[in-house]
Amino acid sequence: MIVANPESIVDGKATTDTILYWVWNDGENLYTYDPDGDEISSYNISGINEYVTGNVTLGGEVVGFATHITEAGPHECIYYVTDSEGNTSNVVSLSPTTPKARNIDKNRQKRYNRSARKKTKS
Repeated sequence: MIVANPESIVDGKATTDTILYWVWNDGENLYTYDPDGDEISSYNISGINEYVTGNVTLGGEVVGFATHITEAGPHECIYYVTDSEGNTSNVVSLSPTTPKARNIDKNRQKRYNRSARKKTKS
């Protein structure tokens, strides 16, 4: 998880102004992959779908999604992937209540911000 606007974090916690980038690839690290080498055929999320504002792209490739949770309170993101053989990963449950802000270089931040502003419809 990358905090797009670290200035929105108050006392180490996300606020309703915080925009989060949930990425499986940050251009340097591949966080989601199949250990057998199969292609990932789908990335599945639930629990926070109404707060998804669009895809996060890097170099024209979708590498995650952006959220802006505008309603205070606990929220949970359920995440898993399916590979080309139909196998699913372990289900991961994450709460964006206290995200760890990651510093990324300004050029990458601008690329993420530009692509995340584009709204997508599911």
